[in-house]
Amino acid sequence: MLTEQQQIQRRGNITASQVYKIMSEPRNKADKEAGMLSETGKTYVKNIVAEYISGSHIEITSKEMEWGNTYEPIARSLFSKVTGFQITEIDNYTTPDFPECSCTPDGVNM
Repeated sequence: MLTEQQQIQRRGNITASQVYKIMSEPRNKADKEAGMLSETGKTYVKNIVAEYISGSHIEITSKEMEWGNTYEPIARSLFSKVTGFQITEIDNYTTPDFPECSCTPDGVNM
């Protein structure tokens, strides 16, 4: 589950976990050749715009996400012990090259 700060930072952004929706090809050959978005991509863009305008966030959850949230701290700790890397949690990551894209990594080596 995203914190309120993460929700605010990600609002209106294409996220790393959902970018595949933008990258999927349309079914129609003419749309592919014209460089159009697929229906999935169009729906995703509409949802991003709706979140941005409304200031709300559509929360998606699954058993797999809950499992990850439970075990990420353990995995980070074990990874640090094995590799010697100092892993730090961050709320949100964007890059100056693509400020409209973001991700919430499990941790980064700083």
